[in-house]
Amino acid sequence: MYVEKICRISVESEIMHSKNYPRYFLIIIDDSAFDRKINSIVADRTKLFKQIVTFSSAEDALDFLTENRSNAEVFPQVLLLDIQMPGLDGFEFIVEYERFPDYFKEQSHIIMLSSTDDLRDITRAESNKNVITLLKKPLQFEQFSALIKELHTF
Repeated sequence: MYVEKICRISVESEIMHSKNYPRYFLIIIDDSAFDRKINSIVADRTKLFKQIVTFSSAEDALDFLTENRSNAEVFPQVLLLDIQMPGLDGFEFIVEYERFPDYFKEQSHIIMLSSTDDLRDITRAESNKNVITLLKKPLQFEQFSALIKELHTF
């Protein structure tokens, strides 16, 4: 099985509905176990995700998305995608992601993550139509929470 970890977030529906924020499904793709853990904790603290699933490789995430792209229960509204990974890197993941149907891509939002200062990677991420933004590692709670709340309109 290629799903490394499924973290069910505690249900706080009264609080969530009172703020009118839906609870999204998040996929985190990062080869670093440490970064997956930190990003899961930050995402959990936002209280905006009903479920968080992490993958240690882009290949496993693509397999999961391909097998479940019609399953509304595991439809990811947000994907946190590391740029530099062994095997398929974040940019190669996006090339494969481009093959998904338009309805899928229109409702899923990719946020790339990187600790890189490489201007080529930054420019490449920021110019990609499938990437809504590039965030620096480590993921910051305030920045991430505000970004997800901005996406509330999707």
